[in-house]
Amino acid sequence: MIIRHIYYSLFILIQILTIIKQISSCPIPFDIQSKCRCAITETGRVYIYCARKQLTIVPHFNNSNLIDNRNKILIYLLFLGNIIFDELVLSGNRISIVHKNAFNGLKLRKLEFQSNPIELIETNAFIDLSNYLEELIFSTTFSSSNLTSNTFLQILSELPNLKRLFLRSFNLTNSFNKKTSLILKKLTQLSLQLCLIKQINDIEIFINLFPNLERLDLSENRLEYFNIPLILGLKKLKILNLNKNKIRHLNIHPSISSTTFHPSNSLIELDLSYNGKYEIERLIKSCQLGKSRRSKQ
Repeated sequence: MIIRHIYYSLFILIQILTIIKQISSCPIPFDIQSKCRCAITETGRVYIYCARKQLTIVPHFNNSNLIDNRNKILIYLLFLGNIIFDELVLSGNRISIVHKNAFNGLKLRKLEFQSNPIELIETNAFIDLSNYLEELIFSTTFSSSNLTSNTFLQILSELPNLKRLFLRSFNLTNSFNKKTSLILKKLTQLSLQLCLIKQINDIEIFINLFPNLERLDLSENRLEYFNIPLILGLKKLKILNLNKNKIRHLNIHPSISSTTFHPSNSLIELDLSYNGKYEIERLIKSCQLGKSRRSKQ
């Protein structure tokens, strides 16, 4: 009886090890392996590559589909429940709608979702990634973007653990003018390129929303002035990119003069290329004067 039990246990163990070996080489559902390529790098990073595969919907990555019914519960408990994918690439497909719970069953640190004709992101589309996702790179090729400030706030609310967010081709014309209780404390890098931004309507809302920003990219928008109070409020900001806007003058608050203005000590890089030449030169002189005064103190 004991010997039979040992043999049975060894048989189960061999099955488990065999399936784990198969999963380790390509840990994605069998029914989408023809469209997605996956691998584990020498450093242990696990990634899934589904770019330019003519996909029209987000593939279903529910871990329970990885194995047959006979071993499903056992393997899921022992192994699959602990898989955290480092990166998923869905760029260059034909996905137009990100449906609710599109990423159900997936634990993921980075999502690259660029160059799809996205028209709609349903509520709770990203909610299943809330605990693990640290970086999101997202853009749409749809000409009349329906991805507005409400969509932007929805993404922020569903992904509270984001550290890096890169969005392109959203319609954020009327953003940052609605009060919100959201605070993205972990977010240090924010890029909002080609998002039709004309101005940051409420500076206090923006600063409260992103209190720990170190990199901010607002390039290729429609900004018409350099917002000094905003820069002063972002105490940890190191890199600011405002190139390819329509900046022609400085936005100087009544309590701030251009001769006394100087960025916070954290700001080390400022890109104002492809904007109004005269006022940019004036700003540079103001910054240099502020720096000179600090060095004498």
